[in-house]
Amino acid sequence: MAIIYRVIRSKTPFGSLDEIRQLIIDCCELLTEGGKLILSFRDYSTALLGNLRFIPVKSDDAKILTCCVDYEVGRVRVAIQPYW
Repeated sequence: MAIIYRVIRSKTPFGSLDEIRQLIIDCCELLTEGGKLILSFRDYSTALLGNLRFIPVKSDDAKILTCCVDYEVGRVRVAIQPYW
């Protein structure tokens, strides 16, 4: 299984709908036959504060994976936080 992973580090990552369309076309061209493109979006236009900065991604009985969102001037920094 191949994973296409892109972190967009800007509050306005795309300049136009054509750029979004091209990203999706590029990703689909990389998929194998029967592959799936799964997209997830989060609104970063309003700063998350306090505990809301920590977003759970996945967990099981022994592990937790979260990401931490920090707002900086002109960009949003997303850090992956594994806890084993």
